[in-house]
Amino acid sequence: MPRKSMSLKRSREIADRLTTTESLKDFPSFCETYLRVLNRPETSMQGKIGETVPLRLNPIQLDFYRKIQEAKSAGRPGRFIVLKARRMGLSTVTQALAFHQCLTNRDRRAFVTAVDRITTNNVFLMAKKMYDNLPSKGVDGGKPKKYETPEELLEALDEGKKMEDLRPELRRNNDNELWMTHPLDETAGLNSRFEVSVADAVHSTRGFEIHYFHGSEIAFWSDPETFMLGLMQTISDDPETLVVLESTANGSGGYFHREFWKAWRGEDSKGNKVDSDWESIFYPWHEMPNYARPLPEGVSPKDILARFDETLLEMTREYGLSPEQAHWAHKTWMDKCQGDWDLFKQEYPGKPEEAFAFSASRVFEEPSLAEIEKVGVRKPIFVGSIVDESGQDFSDKRLNLAGYMEPTLKRKSLAEDDSLWVWEHPQEGVNYIVAVDPASGRSSGDYTAIQVIRTDTRVQVAELQSRMEALPTSARAVLLALHYNDALLSWEINGVGHAVSLGIMQTEYWNLYQREMIESVNFDARYGWSTTVATKPVMVHVGIDIVGSRMPVVRSERLVKEMRMFMELTKKSTSSTALVSGDEMHKRVKVGAPPGEHDDLVMCWLQAQAVCDIEHGAANRNDPRRKEDPPPNYGVWDDDDDMRQPAEADVGSRWL
Repeated sequence: MPRKSMSLKRSREIADRLTTTESLKDFPSFCETYLRVLNRPETSMQGKIGETVPLRLNPIQLDFYRKIQEAKSAGRPGRFIVLKARRMGLSTVTQALAFHQCLTNRDRRAFVTAVDRITTNNVFLMAKKMYDNLPSKGVDGGKPKKYETPEELLEALDEGKKMEDLRPELRRNNDNELWMTHPLDETAGLNSRFEVSVADAVHSTRGFEIHYFHGSEIAFWSDPETFMLGLMQTISDDPETLVVLESTANGSGGYFHREFWKAWRGEDSKGNKVDSDWESIFYPWHEMPNYARPLPEGVSPKDILARFDETLLEMTREYGLSPEQAHWAHKTWMDKCQGDWDLFKQEYPGKPEEAFAFSASRVFEEPSLAEIEKVGVRKPIFVGSIVDESGQDFSDKRLNLAGYMEPTLKRKSLAEDDSLWVWEHPQEGVNYIVAVDPASGRSSGDYTAIQVIRTDTRVQVAELQSRMEALPTSARAVLLALHYNDALLSWEINGVGHAVSLGIMQTEYWNLYQREMIESVNFDARYGWSTTVATKPVMVHVGIDIVGSRMPVVRSERLVKEMRMFMELTKKSTSSTALVSGDEMHKRVKVGAPPGEHDDLVMCWLQAQAVCDIEHGAANRNDPRRKEDPPPNYGVWDDDDDMRQPAEADVGSRWL
């Protein structure tokens, strides 16, 4: 049976009351007085779980609201990209603010998008709960009914006078939309809308104007670039508008990672300054007041300090943690993060770099990469290009013959580009491998990458990254191979690699890698490297073994950067996104860079290392599968069995 609508007169009165009463414009006061949410004690810092409680903003929520107001006061549209730890209530306060603006203004439209249907429904239920708990006199407007006694009538009248009437009429109330206006007349209500959609509906925001947008957990969306491109064209640059993109981190790379750092640093990935309205905000876990836990009864700060491992001690020193905060971190690490500090830092980061460094979908583990970066990475001794200065001209060939080439290094000031980085010049008696991962050369496509490594130590000695077409790629590869003692030359033959093969064959260079087609009926050997479903896992696992052994063989900072963005991705028909726990059984998985990032240097380096394994064996790299003693279980506190040295005492005055 259809719901009975309130009268047009009452609907107009409620709309006028909401939009003209000055006290209702005070957002923090409105939240505490009128908005109700399902309680989450660690966020609200009050009550019990499962209760419906007033929305009393915590310090993190209040700080975020102040930042929004500062942008508005400065005449800037609100554009915020927020990196956060778990359970801080930022989704809740963003929802509440958009809902409040739709309630206290006419003709406003708020739009919320989350990663999947379940999350979207949960987010929308929060808004519906806020609406359902607004004070109302009911459908009949609080008109007195028949009462048994005069006392009951007087009591009902008194309650009616005290009760405020703030719940507006709805024209539409379904799983995707709250349309707050009268069903018979738009002018008799607010005519404001609060809508939701899933992130996969990349074109759902095109065609109408939006004033407030909330993108929840955007780091886990499948195609945020396409979605945001369409969305931003629907939002005015007026200071009244608001866009909030909030998320926990999902490893390096992708839209959220790129846009956060661009706004945080005020420059793009190439170091160019950017003038943007976007503002990056980061809230570390230790700024959340409720992320603290009382010490066990009878346990002093000195006692509990002695049981912490070095990672927690370092966090305590760096962030100035109180004993209660450190105890909370220890319990959360053990009970919720599987006793793994990498997982803790992923869910509860203390600084932005830490948040993006750790991800369950990363191929190369951050502690090993950080160690390799610290020990191995260094500035190149040469930056420039390599050219042929033989001056020979062969009219019947498009490339010079290798036997006549004279490879010469040209420094950055003299060369046409600075794509070549060199850390070591060729050494007498040393063998090298040159690996090539070619690309089409288009300005918007992938890069061509060339890696040069020593065969005895596997150390990277040179790297080239540039957008080049096939024949220039062939020439550079042969020149580098000649320069490095007639190195073994390998190149990816897939796609544009066939054209590179033609160019290399034209030079008549002799030391070429031959892949063995051992899966064929007749043994066959062909030139070049073929990346297939059979060879790519070999490449990746050789790289994982080398990085896991923490061999300081990487010299390039740009290679390390790509390694941090090299992930396991869920493969869909239209896009790829970082792997989330549980996806492994339901979607095909590939490895590579997320949308908007590159993995050319990584794939080329993996090719070089795999070829080195095949040609020279794995004896010159450490075995990462060596047995190690299991880590001590610091979660078990036994005063009679604590063999570690006493912890250092420089953890702050709050521990004294």
